[in-house]
Amino acid sequence: MKDDFVFEVHWYDSNSEQTRKFLLTFYPGDNSVEMFDPKIRKIFLKRIHCSGVDAKDFYIGNSVVIFSRRLQIVDYGSEATRIRLNSHSETTIAVIRPGGISSLGDILKDIDTCGYTLGKARMVQLDSQCAREFLFSKREDEDFEEIIEELTSGPIIALEIMGEKVVCGWRSHIESDSKHKLNFVQFDSTQNVSKDLKFFFSNPYRAKSSANCRNSTCCIIKPHAIKEGQLSSIIQDIQSHEHFKITALESFHLQYANAEEFFEIYKGIVEDYSGMVKELSSGRCIALEISDTRSNLNENNTEVVSRFREIVGPSDPTLCKTLRPHSLRAKYGRSKDHNAVHCTDLPEDGVLELEYFFQILQH
Repeated sequence: MKDDFVFEVHWYDSNSEQTRKFLLTFYPGDNSVEMFDPKIRKIFLKRIHCSGVDAKDFYIGNSVVIFSRRLQIVDYGSEATRIRLNSHSETTIAVIRPGGISSLGDILKDIDTCGYTLGKARMVQLDSQCAREFLFSKREDEDFEEIIEELTSGPIIALEIMGEKVVCGWRSHIESDSKHKLNFVQFDSTQNVSKDLKFFFSNPYRAKSSANCRNSTCCIIKPHAIKEGQLSSIIQDIQSHEHFKITALESFHLQYANAEEFFEIYKGIVEDYSGMVKELSSGRCIALEISDTRSNLNENNTEVVSRFREIVGPSDPTLCKTLRPHSLRAKYGRSKDHNAVHCTDLPEDGVLELEYFFQILQH
């Protein structure tokens, strides 16, 4: 069997302001890539080793960064690749009920333990109309109105999960534990996964983000931490602090220009500004809105920014290990650029950073 996978990828060339199409070949044996331009029928990038990408990164809908170019994977590039990957790869969706959000870290850990891959993730607040649209197929169920009432009582989280035989495997996993089962919206075998994924993740969004953008702070779990399998542990650590609550969540893969815009206030201040930008745009990140249960959402209180920054720790993980050994950056960071998480530094910037992810990037 050939040791390569071919994908159709799109790259937006900001210089020409055009989207260019390529065939990208990934060789998992030595982690090398090659790019072919079908329009002019020439090699665009000769086969070369590429660090920072993994076989698990190559699936339709994801983006990969190849030598500073962000490539959107839109389709399989060969029938052989389609057959090989479709034969054992599936996608499903898990929807966490309002009462299950406090167990998010444990749920993500379960996904890891089962050997599945987390794709997109989004926390939303459904109104009655959206909830009825989402659960239209259950409209004849006796408990339909009760479910609608529950799903509109607070935020819910949609998770895209991928893996071998994941549709049956994940359903069996959550049904094996009655307590665990209560965390999720239950689907039957007729569930339309593609329709549900589109409902939660296709822009313009039908369901609104749950972000308040008030009396909250911004936390971003960086791409390297997600690639290194640290997402679930970081979420568990955040949720272990009784006064902090995740009130919004969404996965993003930022363009370099977006990351540069977001970190603009650090330009000329932070020594390796370009390294910060490069890391944030290198892969999928998770943006969180963190609220403090000690604050009233109706008051203008910015103390949550400094309080949360204490559990994150200084930007240099080496310094963290000495000063705050139990902080997030001490436990999961490995350099100033790869320090696991970003958090708002200045109290007045909390709302601005949240608005950037949960309002500006929503359009």
